[in-house]
Amino acid sequence: RASPDSSTASYYFFDMNGIRLVILDACCDQDGVDNAFGEFVWTEAHIPQVEISWLDGVLADALEQKLHVIGFVHQRIDGGETEWVKRRTIQNSSSVKEVLVKYGNVLAIFQGHDHFALESPQVIDGILFFTMKAMALGSYPQNNYYVSVDVLENCDIIVQEFGAQRQQIGQTESKYAVTNTRKSCLLSN
Repeated sequence: RASPDSSTASYYFFDMNGIRLVILDACCDQDGVDNAFGEFVWTEAHIPQVEISWLDGVLADALEQKLHVIGFVHQRIDGGETEWVKRRTIQNSSSVKEVLVKYGNVLAIFQGHDHFALESPQVIDGILFFTMKAMALGSYPQNNYYVSVDVLENCDIIVQEFGAQRQQIGQTESKYAVTNTRKSCLLSN
């Protein structure tokens, strides 16, 4: 596992247009060992404690700088009621969610690992959890899938889906507007 200070880090952040974008890596076993290609159980993803501690510091620093945060991770963090969603959720997601809500500056988490995005989108503790469907289930471009995201000045988020994937699973909605559930979009530390 590379240090977050390294150019080869598997988890990192960068700031863009007043928002901190955080990329997390949950491709580890419960001991924090990276999953080797072909030698892992895909239903047993974890974010190691060292990465959770790093995330805590990154979110605290973002609050000091009055930056909102959007996170990205391959596996799901939100969890859900169905066995389908539970099997695609990071095993220690409750520890990760604790840190995500701690500072009140995380607007959204974009996640995947669920080709059908069941029980998504959902808002938990004021954070939008949006599960991306499979980016491609077949040849390009007819099976491609992607989204655009707009964060408005009042912290409302608009997610627009594009591509054929949503029709393949019988979904008709393609635009989601998530209203800011916080009292204010302003951050104070």
